[in-house]
Amino acid sequence: MSRSRTRQSLAPLTLMAAISLPTHNLDKWQVETYSRIPSNIVSFSKTGILIKLNGSAGPLIFPLSGPTTISGFRVRGEFRGLPKFKDVSRQGERTADDYPLRIGFVIPGDRKLSGLKKMFAPEWVKKLYEKAPKDSGISHIQFFDVTQNPLQVGKGRIHPASDLIHEEFFALAKESGPFDFKYQIKTPLKAIAVWISIDGDDTGSTYDVLISDIELNTQ
Repeated sequence: MSRSRTRQSLAPLTLMAAISLPTHNLDKWQVETYSRIPSNIVSFSKTGILIKLNGSAGPLIFPLSGPTTISGFRVRGEFRGLPKFKDVSRQGERTADDYPLRIGFVIPGDRKLSGLKKMFAPEWVKKLYEKAPKDSGISHIQFFDVTQNPLQVGKGRIHPASDLIHEEFFALAKESGPFDFKYQIKTPLKAIAVWISIDGDDTGSTYDVLISDIELNTQ
């Protein structure tokens, strides 16, 4: 056997697995609200998670069993309408920061919330830090956004309203209808929760989103 073949046979294997999140019942999901913003109406059935928006927003959170390395994901469902923009090129700006689907992963880190920061923090920030492992903190939420602005696809940003929100615009929604998004994350992430955000509050939009399947690639 050649040296190269020997080295290859001794190389460590990266085991891949897939996790399917429950979409037919509320098991482990946490339906949260934002203060001073109308809440989405969320229901679970055999067809999946139905999120109804009427000028509203709200996070949907699934805590993972422990720190989990995510290398990719797949999400399937249907857009029954989309956010309405006077000028879609402004999507993501203040007063136009609505997206039909943000798939986020809560990344653990060293930042903790205590003292005055905790007292004056928005409710969504408090909920975020509640997901941190004991004696640990949070780094940020890494979001992968479906955008309606083609100029955003492939780009990313730290959200201007909070450095806890990092975004990558990975897919384009041109119109209503079924969707099947698959994405391989360039650098796998170690996450402790999945955070889904669907918005219509800035634009006053009314539409529904059905999420039928969510699958995470892990290693």
